[in-house]
Amino acid sequence: MHRYGYAQGGYDAFHPIVDILWIVILVALIAGLARWMIRDGRRGMWMRMQDMHHNAPLELLKERYAKGKIDKAEFDQKKKDLTS
Repeated sequence: MHRYGYAQGGYDAFHPIVDILWIVILVALIAGLARWMIRDGRRGMWMRMQDMHHNAPLELLKERYAKGKIDKAEFDQKKKDLTS
């Protein structure tokens, strides 16, 4: 008996093929996950995360204005600075 209970020439003969197959499966899973995160033509999860990060300063500015911490003129100026 060989290690793991396999006879000589059993699993060991196909070991490189099985390793390559697992690598192909792993690459396909990673590619599928990437495609799911950045969907073609639709807003994927990755794009929504980027939008949230990009719009965070504007959202904070709107919140400060709504709470009365800044006036309309300051809000308009800062909004113009952020969007230009």
